[in-house]
Amino acid sequence: MLHDPVPDTWLWVACWAIALALLLRSDNSVPAVLAPRPIPAPLRVAHGVSALALVMIFLTLHIANHLTFPAGEGTYNAVMKVFRHVYRNDILQPLVVALFLFQVGTGLFFVWRHTAAPTDRFRTFQIASGVYLAFYVLGHMDSVFIFARTYLGIDTGWGFATGAPTGLVKDPWNIRLVPHYWLGAFFVLAHLAAGARAVMIAHGVSKALADRLMVGGAVLAGLVATVIMLGMCGMRVQFI
Repeated sequence: MLHDPVPDTWLWVACWAIALALLLRSDNSVPAVLAPRPIPAPLRVAHGVSALALVMIFLTLHIANHLTFPAGEGTYNAVMKVFRHVYRNDILQPLVVALFLFQVGTGLFFVWRHTAAPTDRFRTFQIASGVYLAFYVLGHMDSVFIFARTYLGIDTGWGFATGAPTGLVKDPWNIRLVPHYWLGAFFVLAHLAAGARAVMIAHGVSKALADRLMVGGAVLAGLVATVIMLGMCGMRVQFI
Protein backbone atom coordinates (compact mmCIF):
# COMPACT_ATOMS: atom_id res chain seq x y z
CA MET A 1 0.00 0.00 0.00
CA LEU A 2 1.52 3.28 -1.05
CA HIS A 3 0.95 5.40 2.02
CA ASP A 4 3.45 7.30 4.13
CA PRO A 5 3.54 5.34 7.44
CA VAL A 6 4.86 8.09 9.70
CA PRO A 7 1.86 10.47 9.61
CA ASP A 8 -0.52 7.52 10.00
CA THR A 9 1.20 6.42 13.20
CA TRP A 10 1.38 9.71 15.08
CA LEU A 11 -2.04 10.82 13.89
CA TRP A 12 -3.61 7.65 15.29
CA VAL A 13 -1.86 8.00 18.65
CA ALA A 14 -2.73 11.68 19.05
CA CYS A 15 -6.31 11.23 17.87
CA TRP A 16 -7.17 8.39 20.26
CA ALA A 17 -5.50 10.17 23.19
CA ILE A 18 -7.69 13.24 22.62
CA ALA A 19 -10.82 11.14 22.06
CA LEU A 20 -10.23 9.27 25.33
CA ALA A 21 -9.77 12.53 27.22
CA LEU A 22 -13.04 13.87 25.78
CA LEU A 23 -14.93 10.71 26.73
CA LEU A 24 -13.67 10.84 30.30
CA ARG A 25 -14.84 14.45 30.58
CA SER A 26 -18.37 13.76 29.36
CA ASP A 27 -21.39 13.57 31.66
CA ASN A 28 -24.66 12.30 30.19
CA SER A 29 -26.65 13.81 33.06
CA VAL A 30 -25.55 17.29 32.02
CA PRO A 31 -27.67 19.09 29.39
CA ALA A 32 -25.98 20.02 26.15
CA VAL A 33 -25.02 23.62 26.82
CA LEU A 34 -22.65 26.06 25.27
CA ALA A 35 -19.23 26.53 26.80
CA PRO A 36 -18.70 29.54 29.11
CA ARG A 37 -17.23 31.41 26.13
CA PRO A 38 -19.82 30.92 23.36
CA ILE A 39 -18.65 30.47 19.80
CA PRO A 40 -19.48 33.52 17.66
CA ALA A 41 -22.62 32.87 15.63
CA PRO A 42 -21.09 33.98 12.28
CA LEU A 43 -18.29 31.44 12.74
CA ARG A 44 -20.75 28.64 13.52
CA VAL A 45 -22.77 29.56 10.45
CA ALA A 46 -19.64 29.68 8.29
CA HIS A 47 -18.61 26.23 9.56
CA GLY A 48 -22.02 24.83 8.68
CA VAL A 49 -22.19 26.50 5.27
CA SER A 50 -18.70 25.33 4.34
CA ALA A 51 -19.64 21.79 5.42
CA LEU A 52 -22.74 21.94 3.22
CA ALA A 53 -20.60 23.17 0.32
CA LEU A 54 -18.23 20.24 0.79
CA VAL A 55 -21.17 17.82 0.80
CA MET A 56 -22.52 19.27 -2.43
CA ILE A 57 -19.21 19.68 -4.29
CA PHE A 58 -17.20 16.69 -3.13
CA LEU A 59 -18.38 14.37 -0.36
CA THR A 60 -21.58 13.16 -2.00
CA LEU A 61 -19.71 12.23 -5.18
CA HIS A 62 -16.71 10.79 -3.35
CA ILE A 63 -18.76 8.55 -1.06
CA ALA A 64 -21.04 7.49 -3.92
CA ASN A 65 -17.92 6.54 -5.88
CA HIS A 66 -16.61 4.51 -2.92
CA LEU A 67 -19.93 2.67 -2.68
CA THR A 68 -19.12 1.16 -6.10
CA PHE A 69 -16.11 -0.73 -4.68
CA PRO A 70 -18.18 -3.97 -4.45
CA ALA A 71 -18.97 -3.66 -8.18
CA GLY A 72 -15.28 -4.04 -9.07
CA GLU A 73 -12.42 -2.03 -10.50
CA GLY A 74 -13.98 -1.31 -13.89
CA THR A 75 -17.15 0.23 -12.45
CA TYR A 76 -15.25 2.13 -9.77
CA ASN A 77 -12.83 3.67 -12.27
CA ALA A 78 -15.60 4.57 -14.71
CA VAL A 79 -17.60 6.39 -12.03
CA MET A 80 -14.45 8.03 -10.66
CA LYS A 81 -13.53 9.36 -14.09
CA VAL A 82 -16.92 11.06 -14.42
CA PHE A 83 -16.94 12.51 -10.90
CA ARG A 84 -13.39 13.81 -11.14
CA HIS A 85 -14.49 16.16 -13.91
CA VAL A 86 -16.48 17.94 -11.20
CA TYR A 87 -14.21 18.17 -8.17
CA ARG A 88 -10.79 18.00 -9.83
CA ASN A 89 -11.12 20.97 -12.14
CA ASP A 90 -8.83 23.95 -11.70
CA ILE A 91 -11.44 25.97 -9.82
CA LEU A 92 -13.18 23.50 -7.54
CA GLN A 93 -10.19 21.43 -6.41
CA PRO A 94 -8.40 24.36 -4.67
CA LEU A 95 -11.78 25.38 -3.24
CA VAL A 96 -12.34 21.89 -1.81
CA VAL A 97 -8.89 21.92 -0.20
CA ALA A 98 -9.52 25.39 1.26
CA LEU A 99 -12.91 24.32 2.62
CA PHE A 100 -11.40 21.25 4.29
CA LEU A 101 -8.68 23.34 5.90
CA PHE A 102 -11.31 25.82 7.08
CA GLN A 103 -13.32 22.95 8.56
CA VAL A 104 -10.25 21.64 10.41
CA GLY A 105 -9.27 25.07 11.74
CA THR A 106 -12.73 26.15 12.88
CA GLY A 107 -13.55 22.67 14.15
CA LEU A 108 -10.51 22.56 16.42
CA PHE A 109 -11.42 26.04 17.69
CA PHE A 110 -14.90 24.74 18.53
CA VAL A 111 -13.36 21.79 20.37
CA TRP A 112 -11.26 24.16 22.46
CA ARG A 113 -14.34 26.18 23.40
CA HIS A 114 -16.74 23.27 23.99
CA THR A 115 -14.38 21.24 26.16
CA ALA A 116 -14.22 24.10 28.66
CA ALA A 117 -17.45 22.76 30.22
CA PRO A 118 -19.12 19.35 30.70
CA THR A 119 -21.41 18.19 27.90
CA ASP A 120 -23.73 15.26 27.28
CA ARG A 121 -22.48 12.24 25.34
CA PHE A 122 -24.16 13.32 22.11
CA ARG A 123 -22.15 16.53 22.11
CA THR A 124 -19.06 14.60 23.22
CA PHE A 125 -19.50 12.28 20.23
CA GLN A 126 -19.75 15.31 17.96
CA ILE A 127 -16.56 16.76 19.42
CA ALA A 128 -14.61 13.48 19.36
CA SER A 129 -15.67 12.66 15.79
CA GLY A 130 -14.64 16.14 14.73
CA VAL A 131 -11.21 15.66 16.31
CA TYR A 132 -10.79 12.35 14.48
CA LEU A 133 -11.79 13.94 11.19
CA ALA A 134 -9.36 16.82 11.69
CA PHE A 135 -6.46 14.37 11.97
CA TYR A 136 -7.89 12.12 9.25
CA VAL A 137 -8.32 14.96 6.74
CA LEU A 138 -4.81 16.30 7.31
CA GLY A 139 -3.28 12.81 7.08
CA HIS A 140 -5.31 11.94 4.01
CA MET A 141 -4.36 15.13 2.20
CA ASP A 142 -0.72 14.47 3.06
CA SER A 143 -0.97 10.94 1.62
CA VAL A 144 -2.79 12.04 -1.53
CA PHE A 145 -1.28 15.39 -2.46
CA ILE A 146 2.24 15.18 -1.04
CA PHE A 147 3.20 11.50 -0.82
CA ALA A 148 1.33 10.02 -3.79
CA ARG A 149 0.94 12.78 -6.35
CA THR A 150 4.07 14.84 -5.59
CA TYR A 151 6.64 12.38 -4.20
CA LEU A 152 5.67 9.16 -6.02
CA GLY A 153 3.95 10.74 -9.01
CA ILE A 154 1.14 8.17 -9.08
CA ASP A 155 -2.62 8.34 -9.47
CA THR A 156 -4.73 7.97 -6.31
CA GLY A 157 -7.32 5.65 -7.81
CA TRP A 158 -8.34 2.03 -7.29
CA GLY A 159 -4.84 0.64 -6.77
CA PHE A 160 -3.88 3.31 -4.27
CA ALA A 161 -7.06 2.86 -2.22
CA THR A 162 -7.14 -0.95 -2.19
CA GLY A 163 -3.42 -1.61 -1.74
CA ALA A 164 -3.13 -3.40 -5.09
CA PRO A 165 -1.80 -5.85 -5.97
CA THR A 166 -1.56 -7.40 -2.47
CA GLY A 167 -4.74 -5.87 -1.06
CA LEU A 168 -5.66 -4.48 2.32
CA VAL A 169 -6.32 -7.73 4.19
CA LYS A 170 -3.49 -9.98 3.04
CA ASP A 171 -0.72 -7.45 3.60
CA PRO A 172 0.44 -7.22 7.26
CA TRP A 173 1.07 -3.47 6.91
CA ASN A 174 -1.90 -2.50 4.75
CA ILE A 175 -4.42 -4.12 7.08
CA ARG A 176 -3.95 -1.30 9.59
CA LEU A 177 -5.81 0.91 7.13
CA VAL A 178 -9.04 -1.10 7.39
CA PRO A 179 -10.21 0.45 10.69
CA HIS A 180 -8.65 3.77 9.66
CA TYR A 181 -10.73 3.95 6.48
CA TRP A 182 -13.87 2.55 8.12
CA LEU A 183 -13.77 5.15 10.87
CA GLY A 184 -13.08 7.90 8.34
CA ALA A 185 -16.19 7.05 6.30
CA PHE A 186 -18.27 6.48 9.44
CA PHE A 187 -17.28 9.66 11.24
CA VAL A 188 -17.68 11.97 8.25
CA LEU A 189 -21.34 10.92 7.96
CA ALA A 190 -22.02 10.57 11.69
CA HIS A 191 -20.45 13.97 12.36
CA LEU A 192 -22.80 15.51 9.83
CA ALA A 193 -25.70 13.84 11.66
CA ALA A 194 -24.41 15.25 14.95
CA GLY A 195 -24.18 18.71 13.43
CA ALA A 196 -27.73 18.40 12.10
CA ARG A 197 -28.87 17.47 15.63
CA ALA A 198 -27.39 20.67 17.03
CA VAL A 199 -29.07 22.73 14.30
CA MET A 200 -32.43 21.06 14.92
CA ILE A 201 -32.28 21.69 18.67
CA ALA A 202 -31.31 25.32 18.06
CA HIS A 203 -34.40 25.71 15.87
CA GLY A 204 -36.87 24.30 18.35
CA VAL A 205 -36.94 20.58 17.53
CA SER A 206 -37.34 18.48 20.67
CA LYS A 207 -34.12 17.01 22.03
CA ALA A 208 -35.62 13.50 22.08
CA LEU A 209 -36.47 13.63 18.36
CA ALA A 210 -33.13 15.20 17.44
CA ASP A 211 -31.31 12.51 19.44
CA ARG A 212 -33.20 9.72 17.65
CA LEU A 213 -32.46 11.22 14.24
CA MET A 214 -28.78 11.47 15.11
CA VAL A 215 -28.68 7.85 16.22
CA GLY A 216 -30.40 6.83 13.00
CA GLY A 217 -27.87 8.84 11.02
CA ALA A 218 -25.00 7.16 12.88
CA VAL A 219 -26.45 3.70 12.14
CA LEU A 220 -26.75 4.59 8.45
CA ALA A 221 -23.18 5.91 8.53
CA GLY A 222 -22.00 2.57 9.93
CA LEU A 223 -23.79 0.65 7.17
CA VAL A 224 -22.31 2.86 4.44
CA ALA A 225 -18.81 2.57 5.91
CA THR A 226 -19.17 -1.22 6.13
CA VAL A 227 -20.26 -1.58 2.50
CA ILE A 228 -17.33 0.56 1.40
CA MET A 229 -14.82 -1.41 3.45
CA LEU A 230 -16.15 -4.79 2.34
CA GLY A 231 -15.68 -3.67 -1.25
CA MET A 232 -12.18 -2.35 -0.57
CA CYS A 233 -11.28 -5.64 1.13
CA GLY A 234 -12.39 -7.79 -1.80
CA MET A 235 -16.14 -8.40 -1.62
CA ARG A 236 -17.71 -8.32 -5.09
CA VAL A 237 -21.35 -8.10 -6.13
CA GLN A 238 -22.31 -9.49 -9.52
CA PHE A 239 -25.58 -8.71 -11.28
CA ILE A 240 -27.02 -11.40 -13.52
